[in-house]
Amino acid sequence: MTVHIPKYHGFSALRITDAKGDHLGFAYSDTPYDVMDMRGAKESARRTSLYNRAMTAMDKSAPDIDALQELIAWGERRGDVTPNEPDAVMTVNGLGGKGLMRPPIAPPESLSNQEEEDEALAVDAARASILYPADRKAS
Repeated sequence: MTVHIPKYHGFSALRITDAKGDHLGFAYSDTPYDVMDMRGAKESARRTSLYNRAMTAMDKSAPDIDALQELIAWGERRGDVTPNEPDAVMTVNGLGGKGLMRPPIAPPESLSNQEEEDEALAVDAARASILYPADRKAS
């Protein structure tokens, strides 16, 4: 699409042509309307109607395709898929009859209450040494 802008004078409309140079129409500046002006509502309704007609015409011109058949054909063009090697093998525990899965690596041992408290005190001491250095006097 080409918009032809006049070179030497003002303009109220611009001529629009397609790539072949065939005339498509004219483009006009938009007219602002007040919120309560009925002309604005009529113009909006006219534009909506033109838009809907254009969309209907585009829909009719587009070919109908079967999405499922397109996906099947695309999959056939891709060829066979070789699965990756597994990262780990899980075993099923048959005890209890519930079919529960067991991870191949046991979870780490949890810390005792005393160890958790010691670790929290060490973290607090490290924070205090950063926030309150020893050479600074407390006030």
